[in-house]
Amino acid sequence: MEGIPCRITVIDSEGQDTAKEQYVLSLEPAGVAAIGNGRNDRRMLAKSTPGIAVLGAEGLATEAIQAAHVVVPDICSALDLLLHPLRLVATLRC
Repeated sequence: MEGIPCRITVIDSEGQDTAKEQYVLSLEPAGVAAIGNGRNDRRMLAKSTPGIAVLGAEGLATEAIQAAHVVVPDICSALDLLLHPLRLVATLRC
């Protein structure tokens, strides 16, 4: 991760759903893109903008789908939305 302007935060395995939500809230939620597929990601996905749910080989929790703004087939597609923001704009257009 050397040279990449980022911060790594490790979330404890206990109470992950609330901890992830609180972490997003501690940042500027309107500027946080969250990516997840588990039930423990639902609160984080709901608070972030955008919340991106990933339907991978391991599946996708119903709660995560309901909380997300967008559902994609894999992590590469999720990251591509961030690399190509116009795709995201088209997806979320009202």
